[in-house]
Amino acid sequence: MDGKKIFAEAVRRMSGTLTAVCSQQNIAIHDLDLLIPHQANARIIDALRSRLHLPAERVWNEIRFRGNTSSSSIPLALSTVLRRSVLGARIGICSFGAGYTFGGALLETGCH
Repeated sequence: MDGKKIFAEAVRRMSGTLTAVCSQQNIAIHDLDLLIPHQANARIIDALRSRLHLPAERVWNEIRFRGNTSSSSIPLALSTVLRRSVLGARIGICSFGAGYTFGGALLETGCH
């Protein structure tokens, strides 16, 4: 495996996927209250945050608490975030995985 290539592809594909999902819903990345990316490693999270021009406090980093939990990383992060979240929050999620698979979605916590 070529780590540098995988790193670059993961950041590029997750940012592109999230941008496309936001575009389909007619919102900008900056309209998200929080981004929960796949938690493979902190360097990828930081690079994604930088590429999307988001402040650190709007990109969730669960890996600092649990380490790399593979395909469970987003559900575990959501479990933490949703216990603290306010109503009406827009949350973007994006992921990558083996075989260069990618995905993204937008979530909104309950309305008032």
